Amino acid sequence: MKHTYTIIALFMSVGLLMSCSSDDNNPENNSDDNPTGANPTHRYTYTVSGNGIDNEVFTTEIPFDEHGGGMSYFEPENDYVMVSVFLNNRNPGIRVNFVYLDDVIQPLALNELTNQDTSVVFVNFSYQGQNYTLESVSGNCVSHFVETFPFGALDSGKSTFKIGFSGTFRNIFDHQQVFEITQGEIEMYNN
Repeated sequence: MKHTYTIIALFMSVGLLMSCSSDDNNPENNSDDNPTGANPTHRYTYTVSGNGIDNEVFTTEIPFDEHGGGMSYFEPENDYVMVSVFLNNRNPGIRVNFVYLDDVIQPLALNELTNQDTSVVFVNFSYQGQNYTLESVSGNCVSHFVETFPFGALDSGKSTFKIGFSGTFRNIFDHQQVFEITQGEIEMYNN
């Protein structure tokens, strides 16, 4: 009888190991890798605190077919790449420009017409009946993956990326209102 339990336990262990390894090999189940499976979901999320908002999470998932993915702009001669997406017409919304110089993602900073070498994030959302539009003032960005797809010989194209961000943001209508955004992430796929 003890031998029978050992055999059953062995088969269950092998079955569990096989199911775990098949999940790990499925690109759609591995969120840190660029999924190669059909129709991944565009998504973004961010957590906001400040001015009466306490760790509120705003998140959106967009079916693959409903958005064309990210855009890209690059100057190969200057090792400059920018990946961006505009989804401010949603609630919550987001608009981002993540800048890479020499394969290093640049930190968040204020959007300045005279300085295009910084990463910028704008978010908009409604909370308790009030609308907010925030712009990044400072912060960090982490790239999980970035891939660009040029439009021929031009300096622009499409992009696929997953980037995390956090930092200090201000209300564009009242610069005295300062917020912290933590655990921000945006994931977009070329289609």
